[in-house]
Amino acid sequence: MDNSPFNKLSAEIRNQIWELALASDQPILRIGHPFPMQPLQLPPLTRTSKQIRAETRLLYYTANAVSGTILTNDPANTNPDQAFRQSVDMIISWARTTTPPWYHKAIGTLELYIPLYYMTWDHESWDARTGYLCKLRDELLAHGYEKGRVLINVKIRLYPDTGLPTGLPRLYRKPLKENRKPLEKEIKKFFAGVGFECVVTD
Repeated sequence: MDNSPFNKLSAEIRNQIWELALASDQPILRIGHPFPMQPLQLPPLTRTSKQIRAETRLLYYTANAVSGTILTNDPANTNPDQAFRQSVDMIISWARTTTPPWYHKAIGTLELYIPLYYMTWDHESWDARTGYLCKLRDELLAHGYEKGRVLINVKIRLYPDTGLPTGLPRLYRKPLKENRKPLEKEIKKFFAGVGFECVVTD
């Protein structure tokens, strides 16, 4: 690549080109339940030559996101708290076993999704999970994930009028729209209290 016209471009322009080639609109790795533990594979471009690998390896991580899922309910598990703890434990295990250390510091964003049904949000249940969330926060901080690089995305699931699980109370068929903003405010306040940046989406 020494004699390539591409190599005559400035490092800044080359990085912009590499970023366009490597950036993905999807997470490059999904962790937590129900995804099995797996190593992150670098794309073929990073294995083209030693120089290209040196220029693109870190950039691939910084230009993309890793996502995880924290369950509060699971069709195969009727215990919401157990599903929650298992999901958090899987993410902690991933953080502890993934090497080398610079891998974590290079990742652009770690986005953790929490699917949430209206019926599953209550102060008592989530206050009881505070300790486990603090454990997750501290573990991620220890691996270089500052607050601004970890995003909790609480995805509120609205039950439709049809296709509901058998026996679901009619109360939950149409959550009132006016409850959306107060619920969002409450969720953000809770996660801010345990040190996480949070967004609420549908």
